[in-house]
Amino acid sequence: MNAEQLWDLYHKSNRTLDIYDEVMAFFSKDLPENSEEDYELEELVLEVQGHHISEKEFQKTLDFVALIKEKHPKIYLETAVYSSPELISYSFFKNDVEKANQFFLDATLNILRNFEVYLSSFNRMLFFKQEGLLDSVIEDNFEKVLNDEDSIETPEDFSYYKLYKAVQNNYQKNNEENLDDIKSIAKELDNFGFEYENVLPFLKFFQIGLFNETIDFKNVYEFANNDVIEVCNILQGKFMKTMLEKDFSFALSAKIWDDFMFYWEENNSELNYFTINKTKFLEHIERYSKGFSYNGELTSSAILWGSVYVYDFLLDFGMITDEVYKEVIKIIKETKAYFIVKYTSQLWEFTFLHRWMKPDGTSQQEFEVEKTIFEKTLTFKDFNFSEFQPIIEEEIKENPELCENINKGIQLLKKEEKDSVNRMNNLFATPKKNSFFDGYDEDDFFIPPTDLKPIVKDEKEKIGRNDPCHCGSGKKFKKCCMN
Repeated sequence: MNAEQLWDLYHKSNRTLDIYDEVMAFFSKDLPENSEEDYELEELVLEVQGHHISEKEFQKTLDFVALIKEKHPKIYLETAVYSSPELISYSFFKNDVEKANQFFLDATLNILRNFEVYLSSFNRMLFFKQEGLLDSVIEDNFEKVLNDEDSIETPEDFSYYKLYKAVQNNYQKNNEENLDDIKSIAKELDNFGFEYENVLPFLKFFQIGLFNETIDFKNVYEFANNDVIEVCNILQGKFMKTMLEKDFSFALSAKIWDDFMFYWEENNSELNYFTINKTKFLEHIERYSKGFSYNGELTSSAILWGSVYVYDFLLDFGMITDEVYKEVIKIIKETKAYFIVKYTSQLWEFTFLHRWMKPDGTSQQEFEVEKTIFEKTLTFKDFNFSEFQPIIEEEIKENPELCENINKGIQLLKKEEKDSVNRMNNLFATPKKNSFFDGYDEDDFFIPPTDLKPIVKDEKEKIGRNDPCHCGSGKKFKKCCMN
């Protein structure tokens, strides 16, 4: 099969899953001359990868990716960043750390191809606690993004990773007894987008939290000059020190804590600063998946499941009462059940959550049931939780509270879907008679044709596949009027 025949087959096929063998056979050989110029072979590779990943045909995906990497390294360099996130998660699922690390390194070779997608791989490595590998690439990656004239991205995630990694390295270098001169640490971070004058006060209060053992819930406001933000900075030092004992790096625990600082500041007054509201909390967790970030559900899951650690700490430190703690944990459990219902098909990607040490606020039974549910979604190819529910019936029965919360999640999701349909119906509803357009004729809105010269048959036959289309669309002829 030549390139033209494959391209025609690709466009005629409804699913690339149906032409997998033909695609494999084509790419197993050297590419015909000029085929990469005449046909969008990268597009075909991305489609094959994407469709097989979404259908959870992982072995076929792995075989195809390996073939492209071996036979066509140039194409692989341009496409690796797109397949890496899910293949990293799959490799960790299969406990193949070496392969997961290799997928990440391959994506790192061309992070500017799509920086948002690359960040999904970066965060997976952080959540799966592969900080050693992140350390080895962070500085070069930061410079690549920062110095790229065509990029509109800012490497903020890299900056904060470097901040917390620098503090942790210094903390552990000094046997967890003190930090070196924090001014030198602040100066070091100058190279990663932090202004010295801004980061120094943070490090000062962070240092107090790490080392001052006399601080408790009674005097923490005094140490922070009655500034609630500085209270949080002091508490963050203590939280990260606590989480280090649970095998969380400063960078990982800080990602969770920083997110809650944002929530508290946005939604609470100082009188109820460490509480959460059920509706606002759900909106806060969902903002990642509803925003523009690639695979935002990944970060949502880390923040949601990580929230239990935050409130375990606040209770132990005396910043909240037992009553507040119980109410917060109740809200968190209901939100987790909603998340399970809504993102059923993707849960296998987030199995790092149950590789983390169990938080005190989660029972062993609840922890194990969740873990089993997440693992069972690997082979579940539907997106509808109702089809998945019979598969986990036994697990749900073992945990009546989870069963009740899942039913609440189902009802909430149905309400959201109904509200979404109503919004769409209202958007496309027929305008009322007293609308803005009343009193105008169609001619008032007539737009004259452009002066573009129409294409006649003789002219069209002379156009090359890669020439600009004569219709004036700006696209290549093969992508426009050719068909």
